[in-house]
Amino acid sequence: MKLLTAFLKREHGVAPRVFDEAVYAVYHLPLLPGYGQNVNIRSSPAVKSPGGKSILSKMSEAEEYGYDGTYFAPGSPSNPYSFEGGGYISSSPPTSRKPHRRVPQVRHQSDPDHWQMGDDGDIADVVFFDYGVVVFFGLDETQEQDILEDLYNAGVLQGRRSEDDWEMEECHYEHDPSAPSPRIYNDFFTFKSSSHLLKLSLAHALAQSTLLAHYETIAQVVLAAPSVTALPKQLAHSGELKLRRGEALKLTGRLFKLRRDVNLVSNVLDTPELFWSEASLKSLYDATRDYFELEPRVQVLNERLGVASDLLDIIHEHLNNGAMMRITWIIIWLIVVACLVDLGEVLARLVVHFAQPGGKGALQALQATSVHDATVALEKLMLIAQASDDHSFIFVPSTIMDSEDILADSFSIMGETRADPSEAGIVRVGQEGKANTLLADAVFSPSLFLAEQIQTGKVDLKGKTVLELGSGAALPLLLSATIESHPLLITLTDYPDETIISILHQNLASSREQIKPGCSINAVGYAWGTDVSPLLSLVPEGYDVLVLSDLLHFDSSHSDILSTVTRTLKRSPDAWVYLAAGLYTHKSVREAFLKAGEEAGLEWTSIENDGVWKGETRVTSDGEAWAREDLNARKANVVAWIGRWR
Repeated sequence: MKLLTAFLKREHGVAPRVFDEAVYAVYHLPLLPGYGQNVNIRSSPAVKSPGGKSILSKMSEAEEYGYDGTYFAPGSPSNPYSFEGGGYISSSPPTSRKPHRRVPQVRHQSDPDHWQMGDDGDIADVVFFDYGVVVFFGLDETQEQDILEDLYNAGVLQGRRSEDDWEMEECHYEHDPSAPSPRIYNDFFTFKSSSHLLKLSLAHALAQSTLLAHYETIAQVVLAAPSVTALPKQLAHSGELKLRRGEALKLTGRLFKLRRDVNLVSNVLDTPELFWSEASLKSLYDATRDYFELEPRVQVLNERLGVASDLLDIIHEHLNNGAMMRITWIIIWLIVVACLVDLGEVLARLVVHFAQPGGKGALQALQATSVHDATVALEKLMLIAQASDDHSFIFVPSTIMDSEDILADSFSIMGETRADPSEAGIVRVGQEGKANTLLADAVFSPSLFLAEQIQTGKVDLKGKTVLELGSGAALPLLLSATIESHPLLITLTDYPDETIISILHQNLASSREQIKPGCSINAVGYAWGTDVSPLLSLVPEGYDVLVLSDLLHFDSSHSDILSTVTRTLKRSPDAWVYLAAGLYTHKSVREAFLKAGEEAGLEWTSIENDGVWKGETRVTSDGEAWAREDLNARKANVVAWIGRWR
C-alpha cells in the first residue's frame, strides 16, 4: 500500500487517502498524458474558487464530523424492505444521531465552498483494495485500463491476468439531493450527497462481491472440468476410477485452497474496519451486501465445495482400498513363491540323497515313521523355535531328552496352582552326555531352598534385574518368572557348552506359557572371570541381584566367581548377592569364599534356616513322591547368605 500511495502522488498527481485496507484517490478530469515514459495518464490540477477549500480538506472535515442522516427510507417493522414510489427498494429503518454542528456536504453552486465530487465532468474516484480489487467511479473503460496499466508497469500490482480472467461488476450511480433517501434499484445507485464516505461504503461491498465472483468462477472451472464430472459416472457405471492418486490429491488441494480463501484468508466475510469507526455508514454497506446476496452466495459456494469434498473422500477411500488390495496380492504371491522355493529345496535334497549310497534305506526308514511320531517331533521343534523368538536367545539344537518329574514338583513349589507336567518341564541330559554337563542336569538342595524362599516371599525379586551364575536347570528363577511378584529381567548363565546351554533353552521353551507378561528372560553361555560386557548389554549399570547357588565346590574357581560378581553387581546399597551352598561343601571351602568376598568389598549376613519345609509338599522325583521328612532334610542340608556392598 505504501508503494501504491507513493506512485499515485508522484506519477498521477493525486492525493490518496488510506482507509485501513483501502486507498481512496480523487482524479480531476480531464485526465492528462503522464510525464514518465511508462505512465499513460495523470490527474488534472485541482481547481478551487478563491478562498475555497481543497477537496482534501473537505474530505478531512467530512471524516471529522461524520455523516448525519438516514440512508434508507423507514419501512414497517414487519416488512423491513418496503417499496417506495417509482419502484425503488429501500432498506432497514433509519438511524438517527443527535444534532451537532458539521460541515454541509451539499450546497448551492453559488456557495464558494460548494463541493461537487459527484460531477462527472470534474471529478472521478478510484478505490484500491489490498486484496486485488479496484473500484472506479466516473471513468470510462479506456481510462480504467490506463490506470491499471500504469500500476502494472510500476510493479505495484503483481500476478497480472489476461482480460478474459478479469471479474467485473458494472453499476450506475447519480447524486440527487432531492431524493428522500439513498436507493438501490436494478444496479442503479442514487445518493443524496457526493460524500466520499458513501462511495467508500459502496466500494467495500462491490469489491467483496467481485472477489466472491472470482472464487465462484474458480469453483465452476474446477467442478465443471470433464475430468471431474466424469468421476461419478465412472463409479456409477463400472465401479472403478481411472484416476491416479496424485491427480486426486491435486484436486483435493485445489478445492481446499479455494475453501480456505473464501472462509479464512479473504475479506469476503469480514466487516471492514471503517464501519467500526463510522458506524452510521454500516447501513448502506449492509444493504449493498444484501443487494448483491453475499451471504447466500458464500453459503452456496461452501455447499458446492462440501459436496465435492464428499466425492473426493469416496475417491480416496476407493484408491486406498485398491492399494491395499494390490499389497495383499503381492504378499500372497510372495508366500506362494516362498513355498515353491522351499518345495524345490526339499525335492533337491531328496534327489541328492537318493543319488547317494544307502539313500533307499533312508527312504524306507522315513516311510516306516508313523504320522503321530512325525507330528510330535514337529510340535516340539515349533515350540522351541517360538520360545526362542519370545525370549531373545539362540537355540542350539540337541537331542530331545526325557523330562524329569522334578519339573512339576518345582512349579508346584513356586505358585498357587500346581503345574501339569505335560505343559512344562525341566530337561536333563541322557547318560551319554554326563561327561559334559558339569552336574548342570541335577537339581540340588540349594536350588530347592531358594525356590521355597521365593514362594514364601522371604526372597523378593519383584521388579528386579537378576543374574544367575551356573544356572544349571534354572529352577529357582524359572519359578520366580511364573508368580505375580516376578523380576523385570532374568539372565541365566552357565558354562558355554552346547549340551549345557541346550538344557536352559529347552527349559525356557517348555515353560514359556507360564512365564508372566513383563518378565524378560535371556539364557547365554558364560565362563566365570571372562569379559562381562555381553552380560551388561541390557543393564550397563549392573544387576540388582546376583544368584550364586551351589557354586563353591571348587575353591580354585572362587577368584573367577568374585571377579564376575564385582563387575556385574550394581554399586548400590539396594543391590545384593544371594549365596547358597550344601553342607556337602566343606566348611573351610565356604569360609574361604566368604573371606575373599569381604576382601572384595562385600558384607555377608547369614540367612536363618530352621530346617522345616514351608513350601509346596506335592513334590515327586523319578515318579516317587517325597515325604515331608525328605523335604525337611533337603532344606536342613543348606546354608545361605546375603551379601551387600560395604
